[in-house]
Amino acid sequence: MDIRHKIKLKNSIARKLISFFLRYPRALKRCSANQDSYRNSPPIVVNSFPKSGTHLLTQILESFPGIRNYGTFIASLPSLSYRERGDRRILSKLNKIVPGEMVSAHLFYKSSFRSAISDKNIVHYFIFRDPRDVYASVITRDIQNKRKITSTSAISFQWLKSYRTFRQYRKIISPEKYQTIR
Repeated sequence: MDIRHKIKLKNSIARKLISFFLRYPRALKRCSANQDSYRNSPPIVVNSFPKSGTHLLTQILESFPGIRNYGTFIASLPSLSYRERGDRRILSKLNKIVPGEMVSAHLFYKSSFRSAISDKNIVHYFIFRDPRDVYASVITRDIQNKRKITSTSAISFQWLKSYRTFRQYRKIISPEKYQTIR
């Protein structure tokens, strides 16, 4: 069980502080990693569109033996700034993933990301949800957090880009390596 789940923190500053301290054991593991360790204990990337089940899938995968969650999260479009991150920054984060690590992500498809995922032998899980359900979750979150209501066009654009990500990865992965559940 991950330390963040034991503490049950809802405060984002406290969660980020814990993730900061978890960087040290992760850095030690990266120093001792080689190609065999990536082959024997492949890292996992849990990718989705926001409000589509990232946390649920992460909790399920954390129950598998040998999986370690250091609190790393990679986003193409961070929810605070809504400005797309540059490829180099995301590739840097992908290249720092260690064997056996599970990373949560909201990544769009790019061929450079695909190469990084392939080179590190990363197992890539992608989950998505009906955009109407996503929008209902976003509205609920906005109301609970007393935020300005997110527009349907912003959600639609992001969801479509995320769905294209799924379709791109599905083209390059053999059918026996993925499963669509409806």
